Amino acid sequence: MLKPEARASSHKKISFTEHVKPVLTAKCVICHNRKTLPSFSMENRELAFASGGTGPRIAPGHPELSLLIFKGTKDHAGTMPAVGERLTE
Repeated sequence: MLKPEARASSHKKISFTEHVKPVLTAKCVICHNRKTLPSFSMENRELAFASGGTGPRIAPGHPELSLLIFKGTKDHAGTMPAVGERLTE
C-alpha cells in the first residue's frame, strides 16, 4: 500500500470546490452546519479547514492528521456520519 504522501503526489491537484465540498455537502453539512453544530461547521472552506480541539479537521496533504478522515473511515462509536454510508478511502 502506498504511503498517504505518495498517493497524494500521484494524483491531480485537489480542488476544494470540485472534489471536497461535494463530499462535505453530501455527508457532513446536514448536521455540521452553523445552525445545528456551530462549533464544528463544515459549510465552507474556512470552517472545514479550521482546527478543532483535537487537531485539524482537514490537514491538506496529510490525511493521517485529519480528523475528518479519522472520523469518516474508522469503525468506532464516534464514526461519522452517524447514519448512512461511511466515507470511502
